[in-house]
Amino acid sequence: MTSPYFFRNLVAYEMCPDVHYNYECCSFFSFMDSLVDNADDVKELRSAGVFQNLLGSDKELAKLFNDLGDDLPIKMYCHIDYTKAVAYSKKYILIKHEIEKNYTNKWKI
Repeated sequence: MTSPYFFRNLVAYEMCPDVHYNYECCSFFSFMDSLVDNADDVKELRSAGVFQNLLGSDKELAKLFNDLGDDLPIKMYCHIDYTKAVAYSKKYILIKHEIEKNYTNKWKI
């Protein structure tokens, strides 16, 4: 089975100081590690069509994601963009609520 070795080498290559990437693979494996803890998680994601397991058992894939996802550097601007989007959506919801409260009541003049 060569896939785990390929993924480990891909992560190692991405972490080399001479390579100027944005840690796409490291971010992906870190994200998958946050989703997958055991074989049941793999089974659920596989049945939902998130990915296919071509490695063998679901337990092997869960172990691969858990091993690869530990202590990897990730690009933090994605998290910053997410927090901005959440803050913006909260502001939008508050404004929408105020408009509905103050301007949709037919009894107010």
